Amino acid sequence: MNPAFKGITFGNQLTDSGPVNAKVTVAPDGSAVSVLFDKMQAQAGTAKRSSSHIRCNLTLRLVSPVEAAAEIHLDVREAMIKRNCSTVSSTILIHKRARPLTFSDPDTQGHSCYVVTLLKVTRKLSVSIVATARAKYPESAIVAIDSLGVIK
Repeated sequence: MNPAFKGITFGNQLTDSGPVNAKVTVAPDGSAVSVLFDKMQAQAGTAKRSSSHIRCNLTLRLVSPVEAAAEIHLDVREAMIKRNCSTVSSTILIHKRARPLTFSDPDTQGHSCYVVTLLKVTRKLSVSIVATARAKYPESAIVAIDSLGVIK
């Protein structure tokens, strides 16, 4: 039996990515979860701010423990703008292992897909998305996480 999702809970946030500023949709059969972020953006390069950092911690909850190892796919979409010497960086932590979010390699629509193995008896999966923008005025840098999609 494939894992079925029942929802997402948000942990401590260092950004506006909690339940108030994110829309979570779970497919009726639990086969997919979608999170649309409203305000998950790091922006730097203004006269007052040379760096900005955002983090979103969330936990995918399963209807029941996984009966056998199963793969799911995490699809992260974002937008990135940087000028000259400015920098942006993004990472995703899955199973406490950091992986870079690289949006130039995946496809022309600007998203990355990660394959994650859920081991037998897994009940939940913790994920953290972190993004940083650095720029000195008048340069600018923006990184915005638009959505997270989870499918079997």
